[in-house]
Amino acid sequence: MNTKHRLFKSQHTPQGVIKACLVSVSVAFNRWKRALGLTLLTLFSISLLSGCGFHLRGYDQPQQAQFKSIKLSGLNNVTQEVQLALRDQFEARGVTIVPSLAGAELDVQLLRTYTHSSKTSYTGTGDVASVLITLKQGFKVEDVATEKVLVTSEAIAYRDHQIDNTALLATNRELQEIKQQMANEVVSQIVAQINRRLEAKQASIK
Repeated sequence: MNTKHRLFKSQHTPQGVIKACLVSVSVAFNRWKRALGLTLLTLFSISLLSGCGFHLRGYDQPQQAQFKSIKLSGLNNVTQEVQLALRDQFEARGVTIVPSLAGAELDVQLLRTYTHSSKTSYTGTGDVASVLITLKQGFKVEDVATEKVLVTSEAIAYRDHQIDNTALLATNRELQEIKQQMANEVVSQIVAQINRRLEAKQASIK
């Protein structure tokens, strides 16, 4: 039996088939590991960029407003965080905040901001370890042209805040960040509610 024939025969023995299968499985597994590794690396990189303040196009984009100009009434009723969120988020959505009703499409009337902190856990020494923060922002929206009320509602956000009594400076800094995040959330809810009402109004006209 020549060498070529012996090689062909050995590849078709049970041992040869098993060996070939093992090789195929090994190659497939290595390809899967490389693909998984690239996927995890990509997700990790996106997470790092987001944490550093970078945002990729298509991610974390604000919902576009269905209106172009507004007057904000009652700004003295809301917290500084809510005021900042209103200005930044309406600007990001291309909405112009005007000083008078003459140039406004909508009149957004802001009620007093409600904030509350409830103690949820304690340390072994009796110090507060965590609190549940509640933020509510009531509002009413009128169509300036028709003087009709479009929406009367409130936006609500909740956050759990962990308190490190050994690092109060960092804890207080984190608390300010949480308050701003909550303000951003309630303003996003306000925009979403106005959008839904305007879309329903347009649908009813059609």
